[in-house]
Amino acid sequence: MEEKLRPGVFSSYTAGSSGYGSGSRAAGLIVPGVTAPGTPVWVTDGTEAAAALPAREEAEALAACELLLATGAGKVWLCPVAEEGWQAAFDLAGAEAELDTIVSACEEEADALAFAAMLTAAANDRRERVGIIAAADDEAALALAAAVNCERVMLTAGSGVYQDCDSPLCLAAAVAGKLLSRSAPDESLSAAVLEGLSAVSPARSEAEIETLLRGGVVPAEWVGGQAECIRGVTTRTKNGSAPDSTWRDITTLLTVDHIMQAVRQMLTEKLRGVRSSQQSLESVASQVTVLLRQKEEEGLLEDWSDPVVYTRPEDASVCVVELSFAVARVVSRITVTASITL
Repeated sequence: MEEKLRPGVFSSYTAGSSGYGSGSRAAGLIVPGVTAPGTPVWVTDGTEAAAALPAREEAEALAACELLLATGAGKVWLCPVAEEGWQAAFDLAGAEAELDTIVSACEEEADALAFAAMLTAAANDRRERVGIIAAADDEAALALAAAVNCERVMLTAGSGVYQDCDSPLCLAAAVAGKLLSRSAPDESLSAAVLEGLSAVSPARSEAEIETLLRGGVVPAEWVGGQAECIRGVTTRTKNGSAPDSTWRDITTLLTVDHIMQAVRQMLTEKLRGVRSSQQSLESVASQVTVLLRQKEEEGLLEDWSDPVVYTRPEDASVCVVELSFAVARVVSRITVTASITL
């Protein structure tokens, strides 16, 4: 992470495989548009969304925007884009501090990679968020997920119906709605009901579903008269060329983000009182320890080590807090084995 002279609490992390309230979060929606391409606008209800997307060609985007507002978003940052305008829209989204989950209809590999790069850069600058790309075709979705391979990007395949609009954007918006309405960072998307959808397609075999999940693509299905997300996986399936399941579930990333944000917020409140003296550094370590213990009691951490706090020899104005913790994983499957005697 690049050194900054600006005062504040910054964070970065590496991860290995060793082991909120509904309606308050802001969504982003970056979609093709003809009315005002390249001009983002905040909308808070269906009337404002309809005014921003009045054209017939924007009907799918309007339905997705309305679904986001109906299922979890307190407001939506809407950015219509013209052809070749994706990068400019991503640059604008990257600068928006409030965004939590961003839905995009970018279909080309170069645009999807730029989307992932924006999400990663924003997270490195203390603006953590996730993105969802809407894809219609399973094969295209698998190819795009393999190319993106980013823990901050989810990719839905298939279509959802919302108020007579049948669109891949509606499916992606419904999944985004579940993330936006989460009450805890580890709230599972496995078998989560996708509110607002009256149908999803296509119907898939178990083998096809397994292929999508292993390829980092989110499928949905119609079960018992309602739409369900089968599992909330990310596109991060490899570390280099080797298979890697560290970031398979989006809840892992959301939990890490939540803990790092909590540590930053707590330290920011204490920043003015921190000195380079041993007593002050020990106080910082003690406060971080209390926070980690709290997160363990909440069930978000399964293990952690005492924080190490020190100032840099070359610049005593920089305090370093080193953390080591293991995130508690969300169980997505239970296998029952039995030994039966007759």
